[in-house]
Amino acid sequence: MKNYKTLLIMFLLSALFVILFLPNSLTASATGSQDELIGQIEGALNISVFYEKGADRLIKCFDVNETGWYAIGYKNNTIHVYDSLGNFQFGYRFDTVGTYGISLKENSIVIYLGRSNIAAEIDPTGKCVNAERIYFSKDIVDNIINRTKKQIGNTCYYLERDIGIFNGDYSRLVKIDETGTKTFLYDVTTQGYFSGVFHYFILGIFPLASIILITNKVKKEKRESDG
Repeated sequence: MKNYKTLLIMFLLSALFVILFLPNSLTASATGSQDELIGQIEGALNISVFYEKGADRLIKCFDVNETGWYAIGYKNNTIHVYDSLGNFQFGYRFDTVGTYGISLKENSIVIYLGRSNIAAEIDPTGKCVNAERIYFSKDIVDNIINRTKKQIGNTCYYLERDIGIFNGDYSRLVKIDETGTKTFLYDVTTQGYFSGVFHYFILGIFPLASIILITNKVKKEKRESDG
């Protein structure tokens, strides 16, 4: 039993080390002039632009600009950009480690990279046109990284969960205009429900299997010692 405990402790410590100390490549390399920083960011993010809408997923972050265009970021490091009528325009795919948030401008989008403390402005072609090292203050974390609501004039946009206890992620982007009309700009509630059920199934099946294996192992060792 001591061997099992030792292996478990080593696994947990290794996982903790990776989470806490494995650096994003930008964290270590983002030094030098502005042009060098932009070049490093483009290389590290490896941004690509696509015009065929990918699969709908649960929402990680969002933003809306003054013209009513909105962008939705997902956990798989992709961003979809829609016009004010809800038509998909284009998307970004990029590489990063850790959390991120987005700020949609008229002709670009700023990606806030939490692990690197960098804000990178990307144009519609996928080119990094500006970048800066920033301190991720509480205001940036609350109003960009973890944004769940945004008011533009008399129109309110907010994220909504509607998948019960099975998933804590957001499945809807909702718009309420000046007349009080509620519109679902984005809705993957059904997908989120099944994703949540699968998530909890996986979380439950492995501990259960481990308990069964350990119990059987203990019983076997006890029988052998008694015999």
